[in-house]
Amino acid sequence: MIEFESRDQLTPEITSLRREVFVEEQQVPENLEWDTEDESATHVAVFEDGLIIACARIINTGNGVYKLGRMAVRATHRGKGNGKLLLGHLIETCLQANNGCQLELSAQCHARAFYAQFGFVATGATYPEAGIEHIRMVHHAPRLFMACQDRSTGSESHNIAAMTKNEDDTIWHFDNASDQIALSSQAINQCDRLIQIYSPDLEKAVYDSPKLVQLISKFCRKDRLTQVQILILDENALISSHHRLAELASRLTSKIKLHIVNKTLPYENSAFLLCDEQMLVFRKDIEDGKGYAAFTNRPEVKQLREKFEAMWLRSNASRENRTLGL
Repeated sequence: MIEFESRDQLTPEITSLRREVFVEEQQVPENLEWDTEDESATHVAVFEDGLIIACARIINTGNGVYKLGRMAVRATHRGKGNGKLLLGHLIETCLQANNGCQLELSAQCHARAFYAQFGFVATGATYPEAGIEHIRMVHHAPRLFMACQDRSTGSESHNIAAMTKNEDDTIWHFDNASDQIALSSQAINQCDRLIQIYSPDLEKAVYDSPKLVQLISKFCRKDRLTQVQILILDENALISSHHRLAELASRLTSKIKLHIVNKTLPYENSAFLLCDEQMLVFRKDIEDGKGYAAFTNRPEVKQLREKFEAMWLRSNASRENRTLGL
């Protein structure tokens, strides 16, 4: 029988398993295996018939972000799904604490595909840690991912890199601003060159989100080729209100271009976000909070981009671009 146990401090069983896996098997120096984060972490253990077979830790870093780490499975119990069982339990534990949380971890590079199956996306360059190559991975939409697993009748959803550009062709549906922000964050985090936003009023419930604005700011600073184009119908509402994305646009005028749609010509009644050539977040009706996201859908992105660029060519640059929201 499989049982989970959570403690606010290291137990002898967890200490023994971590030493066995990391220090003895992977040759991690003893002084690097144990750190001060162990003191504030929640330590999780998996037992089978009384024997510890896996363990990990969860660190609450604040602002709804939880860091997973020190995942270890006993050698005799690998290849039997225990790693997936443990990771799923860790995600559920974080969601119970904060239903809108963001997750991150430092993955050993050889395990990158394993975490990708659960919706974690690699970000940044690889780096050595205790002599082993690692890469940072993040998950902006764990609640949606786990909800999808609950509805699944089989294990096929674990065989792809979920919510990953060029890998996942699943349509991810949402019906509220929080989930739209989560899926948009997942897309922006993977964007390399171009973000295009068409939102008639740059909806405050979504694009004023500190999380989303921070990711767009990070994207703009990634390199000199990144670009953000925003199309809206009316800038008056932005001028009279405090809007974080509008403020960012006023500071990064060389990176973020804000244009006003020419309403004397046909324009779209939908709202959408396009990232590179593959990813989109789409709402058919701007008055309805329902929509969907896709991370590998080149045909639809191409169609929406053609509509966006047609409106962009006939649009006017915002005269208030430098003072919006200030």
